[in-house]
Amino acid sequence: MSFRTEDYVEGDTITAIATPIGSSGIGIIRISGGRSVTIAKSLFRKEKDRSRTLESTFLDRLPSHYLTHGYIYDPSNQGVIDEVLLVIMRAPHSYTREDVVEIQSHCGPVILNKILKLVLTGGARMALPGEFTRRAFLNGRIDLIQAEAIEEMISAKSENALKLAISHLTGRMKEVVSGVEQTVEELQVELEAGLEFGDELSNPEVDFEGLNILVQERLIRPIEKLLTQYSEGYLIRDGIRMGIVGRPNVGKSSLLNYLIRKEKAIVTPLPGTTRDLIEEYINIGGLSFIITDTAGLHATQDPVETIGIQKTRENIDQADLVLFIIDGNQPFIGEDDIAFEKIGGKKIVVVINKVDLVADPAVIHIPDNYTSHPLVFVSAKYGHGIEQLKEKITEEALGRVTIDPGRNLVPNLRQKLGLESALDAIRRAQDAIQMRAGEEVVLIELGLAKDALNAIIGTQFSSDLLDQIFSRFCIGK
Repeated sequence: MSFRTEDYVEGDTITAIATPIGSSGIGIIRISGGRSVTIAKSLFRKEKDRSRTLESTFLDRLPSHYLTHGYIYDPSNQGVIDEVLLVIMRAPHSYTREDVVEIQSHCGPVILNKILKLVLTGGARMALPGEFTRRAFLNGRIDLIQAEAIEEMISAKSENALKLAISHLTGRMKEVVSGVEQTVEELQVELEAGLEFGDELSNPEVDFEGLNILVQERLIRPIEKLLTQYSEGYLIRDGIRMGIVGRPNVGKSSLLNYLIRKEKAIVTPLPGTTRDLIEEYINIGGLSFIITDTAGLHATQDPVETIGIQKTRENIDQADLVLFIIDGNQPFIGEDDIAFEKIGGKKIVVVINKVDLVADPAVIHIPDNYTSHPLVFVSAKYGHGIEQLKEKITEEALGRVTIDPGRNLVPNLRQKLGLESALDAIRRAQDAIQMRAGEEVVLIELGLAKDALNAIIGTQFSSDLLDQIFSRFCIGK
């Protein structure tokens, strides 16, 4: 289900299961909107004994953010559904700045769906993906950068990715972008005052030299720094793509299985077993890797293998790091050289596998064209050398990632594109200043820059943009 603007109705009371359904301790049904408390009153009682009633104003008097124990009843037959804890978070002190009720029940699909159905019957509608967070944004509790940070926190696949998301959630990115936007606005006011009231000013001449320095130091440099950090740090958030490449039957699938600690890829003595890409996330040294087992690179007439090899080549093009696997029992034969040539220009770690079959790995002759890359001896079957391989992978990956995720800010792709748009406009304004083109031209470009910066924060936004952002969220968030 995707979020569409036409599905959003302001004032609706929405609900969803906010926790994964499965075998766990508790499940949470979240309700937000003007009818939240009314719906809760129709379903919740403090007493299990149906003969004892409680005045209906109990939940009206319940303090905000105060957990209370009770039971969910089915109004149609007064049957007890579950023993629960219930909390009311009253507007505006809630996630959405609306009245929010959360029912904490035992977890299980039957229980959760039964309570959800009762809430829907009581007057709520199903929340769309990300609709709770969308309301938090529209009601001014968070800005658009923080909204995106929430999704990034949920989907973070490493501790460093989580640190980046937290830095955005705490408002550090907004602080930098807002600081640039404020400087743009101050310049606009100053230049407009010169145009409107130049005759009344004691010094109507524009200090173009000073203006040029200010634009460079307070506008261009902060944006350039953020963009530089994107090019270095997006790998932390999105994951480092690492392909396992080599000729058939050198142990690529065995290495994948050992690294992820499960039998994800089929392993047989027969060459050509892997015919499609197999991807898995793995965390090494605090970094998230998207590791891919690929079809062996070799000449073949098999149409299915041919498709797999084409996918392998496409994966190599996209990879940030390649593990090139050599069979230590049959090392550096012609097929290895042919496959190795196809990954030229990539960051490569050469992995000599199956050393358990070699009497003395030290006597293996390493051809010159391989020696310029890091080299590790392993046995994917028994795990020998795997820790050294992980260390080498981390070293090579960190050569691409030089930022400190606890201190630096890394824009996401939407923010990056907005920053690039703002920077282009500011540079055009700088060109106009240097050419003494006049305040009017400078003001036009500064206005475009301000619009781009406001769109990043969410001061200005389109419905299509919100649909795109919040459709990535899960239902219940």
